Amino acid sequence: MAAHPPRHPTSGPTTGDGGGAGWVTGARGLSWVAVHELLSKHPRPMIKCSTNLGCHMQATVLCQFLDEIDYSLAFKCISEKSATFTDAIDTYYSCIWDVTILEFIINLHAKKNEHTRKLQVISYMSQLELNANNNEEIKREAANNRKMKFLRALAKQYMLQEM
Repeated sequence: MAAHPPRHPTSGPTTGDGGGAGWVTGARGLSWVAVHELLSKHPRPMIKCSTNLGCHMQATVLCQFLDEIDYSLAFKCISEKSATFTDAIDTYYSCIWDVTILEFIINLHAKKNEHTRKLQVISYMSQLELNANNNEEIKREAANNRKMKFLRALAKQYMLQEM
């Protein structure tokens, strides 16, 4: 990942499969399942790499991949970049499934009087699948959908840019 300079997405995470049948096509030929499995087992190196590249919002999303979400690290990543908002923060709201992180982002936008961004985050937080009273299966499915959307965005940004 560090071999390429960051290229910030303009359209955000894609909603389609993009690779067909769950595969990232290209020179590396990695499957979505393999990438997801790798990130689920070893997310900290990706968090560090994203932070070093100045992609703090990506690092924040990756904090959700930890077995236990490291809120202090996630909040630190959000706060470090909150002054500039240069890493496509708006495009990754739809990849966050943890309500506590969304609430923190809403608070930051409120403090900076960024009403439009605050309302955008509130709209994502209000989605039915993120309701705290949902059963575990619905919560897991919502998290998996957002994880895959995020992984597609990373693949598009870093792995498929040479194609």
